[in-house]
Amino acid sequence: MKRFIILFIFITFYSLLNADTIIVSGDVSGIWSADTVKVIGDLIIPDGEALTIDPGTYIEFQGHYKFNVQGQILAVGNEQDSICFTAINHDEGWHGIRFSNTSVLNDSSKFYYCSFEYGRATGTELEDRSGGALYFKNYSKVHIANSTIYNNFATLGAGIYCSYYSSPLIEFNDISNNSAGGVNPGDGAGAGIYMIDNSSPMIQNNIISNNTAYGTAGILCQNDSNPIIINNSISENGGLMYVGIGIFSSNPLLINNLIANNYAEFIGGGITCASYFSPVMINNTIVNNYACNGGGIVCGIDSTPQLINNIIWNNSAVDGDQIYLMGETSDPDFYYCNVQGGISEFGGDGAAGFNGDYENCIDADPLFWGTGEHPYSLLDDSPCVNAGTPDTTGLNLPEFDLAGNTRVYGSRIDIGAYENQNVIVSSEENFIPQLTKLQQNYPNPFNPSTTISFELNTEITEITEIVVFNLKGQKVKTLYTSPSRGLETRSVIWDGTDENNQPVSSGIYFYKLQSGKFEETKKMILMK
Repeated sequence: MKRFIILFIFITFYSLLNADTIIVSGDVSGIWSADTVKVIGDLIIPDGEALTIDPGTYIEFQGHYKFNVQGQILAVGNEQDSICFTAINHDEGWHGIRFSNTSVLNDSSKFYYCSFEYGRATGTELEDRSGGALYFKNYSKVHIANSTIYNNFATLGAGIYCSYYSSPLIEFNDISNNSAGGVNPGDGAGAGIYMIDNSSPMIQNNIISNNTAYGTAGILCQNDSNPIIINNSISENGGLMYVGIGIFSSNPLLINNLIANNYAEFIGGGITCASYFSPVMINNTIVNNYACNGGGIVCGIDSTPQLINNIIWNNSAVDGDQIYLMGETSDPDFYYCNVQGGISEFGGDGAAGFNGDYENCIDADPLFWGTGEHPYSLLDDSPCVNAGTPDTTGLNLPEFDLAGNTRVYGSRIDIGAYENQNVIVSSEENFIPQLTKLQQNYPNPFNPSTTISFELNTEITEITEIVVFNLKGQKVKTLYTSPSRGLETRSVIWDGTDENNQPVSSGIYFYKLQSGKFEETKKMILMK
């Protein structure tokens, strides 16, 4: 009889794990293997326990519930079958995944190919209002990779919040469309990533874009948080105070980042360095940012940042200053940088008495490509090519630049976040493409829209088409059709709708370029 009971329990548990839909609440551990997991209460993975979530699982929170992890969670999806954490009621949201334990299991948790959406950190206490999607406290070393973190809300850290020595590895993610705000005027900071109190995550190869906040909208570092921020694209973030990267009481390393098209209504459109600290900035391209003061960079009183091999160009401000020095003791050092206007573009109280080093710098149009997936790459005749520091020892440079090219090509490093490979055309030739080519869409994965660029070279008039197909090979939408002849570069935007302009579901899609006898197909992922 005992043997029969044990067998019955095993069969029941196995069936639950392999059901189309399971409902969970309270303590959870074991394996989630279902199409849909419906959450109807607060969850906890106890210390010493582990939860594995199979690829393709859709986790739907039916209310504003918390997911507390004291043990281990392994949410490992793949490119074809991601794992989604979302809320059934987008306005109500759910309360995010929260790590607040120091156990070994907790520190080995993983999130690969996941999406985190509509997290809302709300409550009466500030701690409850921090961490819209992911909240880390007390030595969490979680690995988050190839995931999307978007449409989340919190007062601090709408996307990711790190405190008290939490140092997760954050790489190859899209952290976009998150917002930081609160119940009081002036609430809200670190909409993309917020870190405080000795938290020093590794942040590399991410897209951090279209985040909004009253304070810093992109990345905010505070209170001895000294992250390494490397090979990221930080763009299109906007807010009232500081926008791209805010640095307060911290000394981060900023290496090989694109910081572009961010907007602040107050100061520091690109980077704000608060008083008394000395961050290091190496091979960044800081371009087209805007603020009332210091469109590119603001340096606080007694701040002494070191800038090596950076491009600081075409940033704008109401006062006309690309770089704003808040006091006479604001003394940034510039080595082998390309600064538009040179030190004449330094504004603020400390500009007239600038005492920092300004060595081997230039003031010349960088000659960016200006189009394609990486418009801030350098043309062959750019003055930034082979103009960086001759000795790169100790600079902690990545192996590849933002376009995936070898970081140091030839005898000397270039200035900025991109390394010219001597395979692009000269600016005198007006950037004419030499081959018919289909580019990878950007961003990818995407929501709600993505851009597809292509280059044409046809000697006779050909009909050129860009068509989107689903996994079954069925045509979803024709994005472009036109007679083409000669050399040209074009791009189209897909907004995730079909031929009837109705939204399509999340999933994998293919887009095909056909021009005459040329045909090429690439894959893209829509994640809602």
